[in-house]
Amino acid sequence: MSSARRLLPAVATAACAAVVTAGLAGPATASHTTGYYDYTSEVVVYDADSGRQVTIDLTSDASTSTLADRRWSTGWDHVVALDHGTATGRATLLYNSTSGRYAVVNHLPDGRTGTLAQGQWSRGWDEIIAVFANRYTVGTDEVLLLDSETGRVVALDTSRLWDGRGFRTLSDDVAAPRGTDVLRGQVGSSDTSLATAGLLYYDSVNGWYHSSHTDDRRFPVDGTIDVRERSAFVSNRKWSAGWTYIETVESDGSYGPETLFYNPATGRAVVRDRSGIGIGSQQPKEANWGSGWKVTVVEIDNFTDTEVILYNPDTGRTLIAEIEPDATLRVLSERTWSTGWDAITAIDTEFAWS
Repeated sequence: MSSARRLLPAVATAACAAVVTAGLAGPATASHTTGYYDYTSEVVVYDADSGRQVTIDLTSDASTSTLADRRWSTGWDHVVALDHGTATGRATLLYNSTSGRYAVVNHLPDGRTGTLAQGQWSRGWDEIIAVFANRYTVGTDEVLLLDSETGRVVALDTSRLWDGRGFRTLSDDVAAPRGTDVLRGQVGSSDTSLATAGLLYYDSVNGWYHSSHTDDRRFPVDGTIDVRERSAFVSNRKWSAGWTYIETVESDGSYGPETLFYNPATGRAVVRDRSGIGIGSQQPKEANWGSGWKVTVVEIDNFTDTEVILYNPDTGRTLIAEIEPDATLRVLSERTWSTGWDAITAIDTEFAWS
């Protein structure tokens, strides 16, 4: 994608056509208690070729049940969880990098969905992440779009999505290192629920990584301090190549953040304390999880341990497992799903802030 190509303005109105078959006429009543977390997650699974989308409920004993099974449009190659911190559910951002089309879909605890926004962006965004940019707000504050070839990063404010006004561009003048194909926020944060400690830029082909941070760990969403502050890199080092999954996890019950690295080509998994970018005090823990997995981080029983869903798209084999302190896996359940799912995205519709 050419760096001169601009991000097109979002088209978002209350009358957007539905992306899914079941729409919402307005905020639906959700059957749950505000301010209470029941330690379950849902996962949104999606097949880009057929458009089939299934929402699966995960319980604390790692059992599953299907909440919805429907058809979305085909071709979405990004399905990103958004959190708007209210009692009306959670949302997913869908993006088609070939056409540039995007949509934001609201999810309720009973499986119903509705379209919050849709429109047209530039084509070819390689990485899309949601971050808590401001520790004093509830819910996801920003969406970051990355073009790996040019290094272009665009930051979008999501706060207006929930009343139908769409995204607002915060900045479009940031250059990540060219070749960056993994962009992560919150890596190494000791307050991963509300604040972003910095951004991690990683080139999985060559192994180079860069990190950035601010001193007060607070990134206001008004555009005055945005991702430009994070572009002052504090490291420029090299890891092994091939880490496709780099995620914040917790494996020892200490509430302290750790970072999971997984290479699906080799099966190698490494867990490092804190951010894993040179500030950890412990030796990395390493295990072999086996190759070929898609990895999705979930929380199904408490906030002090992290579970993962491991899914093999070729065989359909699916594990729900807890990460042990030595980086090995304790398998909680095993099942066979349909083959070919392209996206497995964790959301939680049951949690709402008082």
